[in-house]
Amino acid sequence: MNLFRFPYKNVILSCVVLVALVNSASAGTPGQCTDKCSVANCGDVSNGLPCLVQVTETGNPPITQVQDVCVDSGTDVYWYTAELNSYFTVVFGLPHPFADIPANVQPTFQGKKGQAVGDTIMVGSGPACYQYSAQHCIGSACTKVDPKVIITSGLVPPGAKKKPK
Repeated sequence: MNLFRFPYKNVILSCVVLVALVNSASAGTPGQCTDKCSVANCGDVSNGLPCLVQVTETGNPPITQVQDVCVDSGTDVYWYTAELNSYFTVVFGLPHPFADIPANVQPTFQGKKGQAVGDTIMVGSGPACYQYSAQHCIGSACTKVDPKVIITSGLVPPGAKKKPK
């Protein structure tokens, strides 16, 4: 067994896998994705609590940061920013998971400090994943990122509070 070949093959294989993952993530934005989750980590549809997703920038040069979230179907999801003189745009592709936006309309949410925007996530059946594009700007300097909203299942949990119309 050649001891130099083994690490070399593992390094090459790791690089190939990383490139494939990066290319598949960037190629599907915005749109559907394949990630899954089993437990919601944002919002609580059973108690009527929304999922609040902060769109922010950190670092030098600045990088937009938005966390991937996992929600139950029926959860209200709102995006917001807290930086002074900042604004953001969140764009989903088609199909999308929003209850109050027609199926043939591409959802776009625009907000600024003090203005949260969003809608109710609702899917028909089974888990789902939607990747979207988020752009955050402070003044005229803008950065972009492509996070995900992952839905645990298409079923609204028993006892969930319905959104008032």
